[in-house]
Amino acid sequence: MYFNQKIMDLLKKLILLLITLTIGSCEFLDSEPKFVQDEYENWWVLQIPNGESAYAISGSIDEVLVVTTITKVYATNDAGESWKEVADFSGPMPGLLERNDSLFIFSAVGERDDFRFATEMTRFSIDKGYTWQEDEKSIYSDLSIPIKYVQAENNISYKIKQNYLMINGDTSNYLTTSDIEKTVDGFTETLPIPFAYILNNLHLDKEQRLYVAASYGEVQEDGKVSSGDRNAPALVFVSKNPLP
Repeated sequence: MYFNQKIMDLLKKLILLLITLTIGSCEFLDSEPKFVQDEYENWWVLQIPNGESAYAISGSIDEVLVVTTITKVYATNDAGESWKEVADFSGPMPGLLERNDSLFIFSAVGERDDFRFATEMTRFSIDKGYTWQEDEKSIYSDLSIPIKYVQAENNISYKIKQNYLMINGDTSNYLTTSDIEKTVDGFTETLPIPFAYILNNLHLDKEQRLYVAASYGEVQEDGKVSSGDRNAPALVFVSKNPLP
C-alpha cells in the first residue's frame, strides 16, 4: 500500500507539471503578435504576423505580392491587409525571380563580382506563387538573381549596405541596422529612410516603387539589434513614389 501511494503521489506531481508546462506554452503561442508603425510619410509598411524576417519579394501591391519569410512563403492580393501562406519550405528562400509568366524561387546564396546572388532554383510557379512545382528536368538550374541589389531605369540602382560595429573592444563584428545606397550615373549617396532595421533584400515593381525586406528587431543602446521571436512580424517597406 505504501509503495502504491508513492506511485500515486508521483503521478499527481507529473500531471501537475504537464499542466503547468502546457498552460505556459499555450500562453506563449497564443500571445498577441507584435506590430510596428504601419505608415511613414513616404513609405507604407506591410507586416506579416509571426513572420520574423522578410527575405525575398516579387509582384506588386496593385496585384499579387509574394514574400518569403524565415520559413514560409506568403501572398497577398489586397496590399497586405491579409496574407495567405502558400508554401512552407522549412527555411529561408533568399530569392524570387519573375520571368515571363513564371516565378522562380531559390534556396541558396552565392557570391561573385562583389555581388551576392540567390542560387539553386528550387521550384517554380505559374500562378503568381500560389502553387509550386519542382523543376524535375533541371531546365532552369542555371538561373540566379542578385539579392540586396536592384537595377532601375535611367541608370539608377539601389543596394543594401550592411553595417557592423565593435563593442567594448570586442574583436567580433556585430550586425547592426542597414543603409540603402542609391547610385545615379555613377554617383552614390545614402538614401534617407525613416526606419532602422536589418535589411535583407530589395525589389522594384512595374511602377518602379522600391520594396525593402527587413527583419524585425529593436535597436539597443549599444547599437546591437535584438532579434524578434515567433510573434514578431516580417516587414516590407514600400515607397509611395517611384524611385525614391
